[in-house]
Amino acid sequence: MRRFRHAVLALLVAASLTAGCSSGSGGKNSQTDAAPSPTPTVDVAANTKQVCTDVFKLMGDGTNSWAAALAKRAEADAANALATMAKGLQEQAGKAANADLKTALTEIAKGLETASKSPFARYDEGQNQAAGETLAKVCQP
Repeated sequence: MRRFRHAVLALLVAASLTAGCSSGSGGKNSQTDAAPSPTPTVDVAANTKQVCTDVFKLMGDGTNSWAAALAKRAEADAANALATMAKGLQEQAGKAANADLKTALTEIAKGLETASKSPFARYDEGQNQAAGETLAKVCQP
C-alpha cells in the first residue's frame, strides 16, 4: 500500500509539471462499415490491473530518472525522462480497456510531453490533479 501511495504521489508530482493542457478533438470519421466486425471480449478487470501495474512501474522508473537528472541539473536527461514517461503512458492508454483509465493516462501523458519541453520549470501542483485522482481510484489495489 505504501508503494502504491508513493507511486501515485510521484505520478501526481510528475504530471503536475505542465501548465494547462487542452485536449483537441479530431474530426468525425466519414467512413462507416456496413457490418461492424465483432469486438473481442476483454476481461476489463484483468486488463486494468495489468495496465495499472505497468503504469506504476513506468512512472516509478521514470520519476527516478527525472529526479536524478534534476539533481545533476542535466536538463536534456530530465526532458528525456519526461518524454519517455509520456510515450509510455500513451502506449498504456492504448492498451487500457477501462475508458476512465484511458482518458486519465492520455491526459497525464499530454502534460508530461508539454513538461518535457521545459523540465526545470516550476510546476503547479493542481495541474492534472483530476487525472491523477482518477488513476489512483481506478488503480487502487
